Amino acid sequence: MCVWFRNSFTTLALLLAVVPAGAQVCREDAIVATTGEQQFQEIAPGELHHARAKLIWQRCALGQTWNATANSCTGSPAYVSWPEALQRAAALRSADASRLWRLPNIKELGSIVEYQCAEPFIDLSLFPSTPVAKFWSSTYMHSGIAFIHVMDFQNGASVLGLGIADGRAYVRLVRDDEE
Repeated sequence: MCVWFRNSFTTLALLLAVVPAGAQVCREDAIVATTGEQQFQEIAPGELHHARAKLIWQRCALGQTWNATANSCTGSPAYVSWPEALQRAAALRSADASRLWRLPNIKELGSIVEYQCAEPFIDLSLFPSTPVAKFWSSTYMHSGIAFIHVMDFQNGASVLGLGIADGRAYVRLVRDDEE
């Protein structure tokens, strides 16, 4: 087994061993941040500019609303099929042509994974109320059956395998910062 893999696996195992059920734990003392708050700047209520990725993210999952007073997301996130996620993004684009929201590709979604934290693997100060679950990307593979890449914020891993017909996941929308 290669040293990098063994060390990464050991670090991940140590991190997960100390995570109480239902509570996020971030290990600033043991793991270097992979996203870092300095990479993000709020440019509008509920929107973060991600300087490194040159993207603008919605802070809340689709179905939730940004509450600036409480600095949190309210409401229930939408747990939807991939076609419904695409349709909802298109509806938001139609409603406001100045904000061209879309599903992120799997690399873009991976840019907000925070390996310093677990349950979920995301910085909750930036993206509060993120479900510990899978989120749709726009990346797919088609070989007879279409499989969609999802980012699983339970373990911080990209997963290929949710089918269009039966899969459901959450959605976080993004747009390019050059609009």
